[in-house]
Amino acid sequence: MKSLGFIPGVAAALGLSAVGALGFIAINTVIDTSTALRLIISAVATAYLLLVLRASTVRTGRVFTVMAWLAATACLWLWWPSLAGYCAAYVVAIWLARSLYLHSSFLAVVGDLVIGILAFTAAILAAAHTGSLFLALWSFFLVQATYVWLPGGHQRSATAHSLDPFNHAYRSAQSALHRIASTTD
Repeated sequence: MKSLGFIPGVAAALGLSAVGALGFIAINTVIDTSTALRLIISAVATAYLLLVLRASTVRTGRVFTVMAWLAATACLWLWWPSLAGYCAAYVVAIWLARSLYLHSSFLAVVGDLVIGILAFTAAILAAAHTGSLFLALWSFFLVQATYVWLPGGHQRSATAHSLDPFNHAYRSAQSALHRIASTTD
């Protein structure tokens, strides 16, 4: 998958919401609600990060990004902020990951931040009005799926790919071999 796209983003939203809600029901029978919510939020956000990384053609920094994500998750578990602060930290982390891997313009990065804030607000409103984790996650990830419509979005992957030194050298070598082969015939 080179681009997440809106329809695959909606499908991911549905899948993450269903898995998150069902996982919460299963886990909440064993551990307290606050810990279960934090565990599900961590798992669903990490799964979304993996989707973002998979959607990007940018290869550099992926291991570092995952390690930084896991370190930030560990810090959140040790610090144990309020649930709203915990969720906000993941909203910022998702925004940073998408900004680094999928956007090439400042306008797209700022727009993505606005989408993150709107998604967080939609999730809070859905949770407050329905009490449903599924609808809160669904609202969050559905709004997040709209990032593909940002101007200048998804250019980073194409630009980075075309400017990648290895790809440039590879194309140059292929061109040279083609010229050599055509002159010897």
